[in-house]
Amino acid sequence: MNNDLRVHWLGRMEFANALALQEKLVGHKWTNYSLGDAVLLLEHEPVYPIGRTPDQTSMRGDAQLPHQMFPIKHGGQATHHGLVNRVAY
Repeated sequence: MNNDLRVHWLGRMEFANALALQEKLVGHKWTNYSLGDAVLLLEHEPVYPIGRTPDQTSMRGDAQLPHQMFPIKHGGQATHHGLVNRVAY
């Protein structure tokens, strides 16, 4: 097992691209456990990611939201990621 941890500052990128990159890295890790781990640091346009929870009450009135709601494969209730938020994945 590889205990390496690499931290990557990616700057600003589209949320969909950041999500695709995360899924690609996870896929590589599933097929090769010896790969080191990675932390992705970035910022993206305002979005509301919402996970697989069946309880989506955190997004009541989503037709009136000022930014796109983005279904994702992990997590639970919706969160807001804004322009000045930096996130770590």
